Amino acid sequence: MFDPGPFVYMDKIAVGPEAKGKVDIEAPIEYNLKAIANAKGSAVEDLTAIILDRPRHEEMIAEIRRCGARIRIIPDGDVAAALNTAWPESGIDVLLGIGGTPEGVLAACALRAMGGEIQGKLYAATMMNYAVVLKWGITSRRYLPWMI
Repeated sequence: MFDPGPFVYMDKIAVGPEAKGKVDIEAPIEYNLKAIANAKGSAVEDLTAIILDRPRHEEMIAEIRRCGARIRIIPDGDVAAALNTAWPESGIDVLLGIGGTPEGVLAACALRAMGGEIQGKLYAATMMNYAVVLKWGITSRRYLPWMI
């Protein structure tokens, strides 16, 4: 199984089959929302993003609102939230935000079976995590790439 070491958090974007291959975790939120809307043949204003209710997501929530998409804020459960993107009846079009790394791996396995997609980047939540990044020689950025 994937061993994230000390990186217990991951930045994620998950979508269902219609938007598979259309999103890019490195791209701005606005780009991804427009790509999802285009893939679904709808407007950004018709999309619903789901995101964990965490202070770290305040700027992301503001950006989603600025773009005009609806937001469903949840207290926990980002595995189920990611899977909802692959169920048309759920009304959820995209999962965004930082959540647990083990949960990201579980969601990736299920979404792959459902025809959806998740992209994630390990998140160095502390300076100690960041020191590990530098020690491993992976990158000098705050995020580390990981995609399924």
